Amino acid sequence: MEDLFRFFLVRPATKVGPDAMLHMEQPTDFIAQLRDARSNVNANRVMRDLAQRFVSNGYADSVDKLRLGAKLQSLGKKLADVPADQLNASTVKQAVVDAFGAAVAKVVVLDDFVKDRGAAWDAIIAIKLVRSEHGRPLVTIVHAIRLMALIERLAEDPASLNRPGAVKALLERPIALPAEVFPLPPTPVDKPAGPPPDTSREEVLKATHKEARQIRAALDELAFLEPRALNEDSLQGPDPVPVPMAAVARRGSSGAFTPPAAPHKLFTLKPEVAQKLSAGTTAAIKNIGLTPTETRIDRLAHKLETRLGHMLETIAELEMPERRKNVVSVGGTLIQQPPVTIFPAPQAMPAPDTSQLAVPDTHGNIQPVGVADLLIVKQELKRYQVRELAHIENVLMGERKEREHKRATTTEEIIVSETERTTEEERELESTERFEMKHESEETIREDARLEAGLKISGKYGLAVEFETYANGSISDSRQRSTRHASEYASEVTNRASSKITERFRQQVTRRILRQVEETNRHLLDNVNGPEHISGLYQWVEKVYEAQVFNYGLRTLYDITVPEPASLLIAALKKNITEGEGLEKPADLTITPNQLTEFNYNYFVREYEVTGVEPPPERYVTVAKTFKAGPDTDDSETRGVHVDSADLTIPDGYEALWGHATLAGMNYWDNINEWSIDLSIGRRRVRFNTGLSWAWGTTLDSETAAIPVAIETWRVMNFALGLEVTCQRTARAVEKWQQATYAAILQAYQQKRSDYEEKLNALRTRAGIVIEGRSPDANRQIERSELKRACITLLTRQHFDLFDSIETGATGLPQLDLTQAEMEGTYIRFFEQAFEWENMTYVFYPYFWGRKEDWLERLRYENVDPTFEAFLKAGAARVVVPARPGFEPAIDHFMSTGMVWTGGELPPVTSPDYVPILTEIQEQLGAPGVEVPQGEPWEVVLPTTLVYLRASRELPRWTKNAAGEWEPTEDSG
Repeated sequence: MEDLFRFFLVRPATKVGPDAMLHMEQPTDFIAQLRDARSNVNANRVMRDLAQRFVSNGYADSVDKLRLGAKLQSLGKKLADVPADQLNASTVKQAVVDAFGAAVAKVVVLDDFVKDRGAAWDAIIAIKLVRSEHGRPLVTIVHAIRLMALIERLAEDPASLNRPGAVKALLERPIALPAEVFPLPPTPVDKPAGPPPDTSREEVLKATHKEARQIRAALDELAFLEPRALNEDSLQGPDPVPVPMAAVARRGSSGAFTPPAAPHKLFTLKPEVAQKLSAGTTAAIKNIGLTPTETRIDRLAHKLETRLGHMLETIAELEMPERRKNVVSVGGTLIQQPPVTIFPAPQAMPAPDTSQLAVPDTHGNIQPVGVADLLIVKQELKRYQVRELAHIENVLMGERKEREHKRATTTEEIIVSETERTTEEERELESTERFEMKHESEETIREDARLEAGLKISGKYGLAVEFETYANGSISDSRQRSTRHASEYASEVTNRASSKITERFRQQVTRRILRQVEETNRHLLDNVNGPEHISGLYQWVEKVYEAQVFNYGLRTLYDITVPEPASLLIAALKKNITEGEGLEKPADLTITPNQLTEFNYNYFVREYEVTGVEPPPERYVTVAKTFKAGPDTDDSETRGVHVDSADLTIPDGYEALWGHATLAGMNYWDNINEWSIDLSIGRRRVRFNTGLSWAWGTTLDSETAAIPVAIETWRVMNFALGLEVTCQRTARAVEKWQQATYAAILQAYQQKRSDYEEKLNALRTRAGIVIEGRSPDANRQIERSELKRACITLLTRQHFDLFDSIETGATGLPQLDLTQAEMEGTYIRFFEQAFEWENMTYVFYPYFWGRKEDWLERLRYENVDPTFEAFLKAGAARVVVPARPGFEPAIDHFMSTGMVWTGGELPPVTSPDYVPILTEIQEQLGAPGVEVPQGEPWEVVLPTTLVYLRASRELPRWTKNAAGEWEPTEDSG
């Protein structure tokens, strides 16, 4: 038999009596500790640690470790040997006496009996909470608890065991987990602190503007400080600096002279000047963590500029109108998406602590809502039967009829493609250089296809889910494309050469396809020599199916509400809009060259994808020069007199700001203190001799191109002098950079704008005649995948952050992390197999159940598939997914502990709320067979397009039988 359709008959689980499950009467010390730990902020982790310590200290992990374990096992074997119909108070009492060697009343008061009962309960809880203990024989421990409960019931109320099946029911009762411990409290998920409730875009802009103005004012104030505000004279260090060369002992010499320490606060602000800085400048410098009296003024300005650059980039992002507008085609309609800005900045979730976790150990609070019978309607073809007349063909005696049908189909397709390109370049003396490029292409392809498809699917899933979908699609494609592009560039030049280049390219492709099909059918009815008239009676043929409902057992249902089920898909589409489906509109370029700064130009370079842009000139640069001479001897011609000069080149666009010189030398003549070195830089001059520091700095006079340097020594045996000149950029250099950078940005903007308009025109041409979208089957797959992901997230209370079993090997290639892959494999298999995702049903709720700021955007979504359109617009979705038969205890274990059960058979150890469902599942598992017919079969009659020629010339007749059904008479078939 073939499946016709399936549906769920949803209902609540049948209520059970108070004896349906076995409760713990008196909590043990271990369970009391777990109960008290629930009040901890991180209760889940604390309770797991308690269980781990309990296991490490040793516990009764099997029945053999119980004091009365052997006797309990003996009792279990004796009861298993008793036929089920003979299990009563008498047989149980005798089995207890034989196993324990004592009466029932004495057994229940034994100290070992009481301790074993608590130890068994502790063992169950520990095995449930510690993943490494899942392999312990939990089934036998649970059976021991049931046997002890049976003994207690026998001592309290022996008459209750005489009811048929009472003993068997007590030995199969589910174990109720302590409600004060299970389910474990969920692991707290720390959410990142979002912006304060009163934070708005305007307030962020206001604060950013304020800080930017403060930094600008600080830079201006520092730039206008006079040279005397800087430390030039604080050059003497407290301790002498050792000279690399030792004193040279010569005839008549007295040793080498030693220079003082080099300065360390040159060109910093004097304390009295720093105290007079404005409050805003002082605050700006403090915000970057520097001190004006300790940091050179050029470094101070550099740090302030860096901070200002960040501020201005943020302002540009927030204030730039229409920074990015994506134009997408949805259901044949062009939609311009809202601008994308950086406010508010997305808050990243904190990285999970993976030091001890290989897979998540969190779980949600979703509980089953009931049970459902999975019913499948199957059908089998039973017979064919004839019904009313379809046609009567009469041929009179002596008549002849002939019919001939011809069908001819001719299809002709012609495709013509032509491309032509012309390029002309001309240069002449004292004239305009002209470059003109024209591109024309014309392509005509017409394809007319019409598909009219109707599909109506109606399914009713009991009381929980009811849905109806209808899809009716029409495709009509007629595309015409004609584009023209012309760009002209003109510039005045002085050139004494001329050249002209002309290129012409033309390509034409013609393809002609002709298809012809001819079909001929001939019918001949010849009754020329017939003895009588002929009548042919044609009847419609019907198919008769026998249908039957089969019950495939109970399913535990989980009802899950998923907020905004399409949110991830929509985010992916926005992030990766492909050509032809989405266009990025470039932001308008509204600035002028003089508004371009070193702080905001990077934004425009990124925005318009500009290439070949030079960075702005540095505010300060340093050029250097060294001088050296010697060593001289007593008979040298110079004898300590050295003269040298040079022109120090200043970079283009810069002017000299200050200079700094350091000196090292040696003198070994008779009077070591009589010596001098004269140095001049531009208009500044200094003489080095005894008592002065060997480092000197001075402000300069804004020299450009080059600055002269001269040096002269007296009574100096040898020396080396290093000179540094710090240069500051000029306003002319900044203006030149602004013009060049703006030209590059403008060219890139014009190119992006041209490309955008060309693609937009093509998209508008196609939008009215092309209906884009995926097939309904592909859409259903996307819907199910997204809903499945969201359901697993809600069931497990995690976002798949720990799933990373691929690592980079020594060769740089990806490879498996074997330990992580093994752990993840168990986790993945469980959730793929524990639920019947293929039987998942869902319904979408309207957009207004989602984020309010997205309402307008969701209302604009369109799709030719109405169900997929509802998915995209949905503010929430209701999903009903059944548990796979046999996985119910494992799912319940996970929802109680957050761990996947990795042991053997899992006995029914669960929460009291789950007992009614578990009881029905156990009863169903005990029923024979895999499918059970439900109700009586019935016949389904389907018409066909087939006709049947009756053997008889008599008209058909129908009569009513004893059951009240109409059936054809024997001579009418």
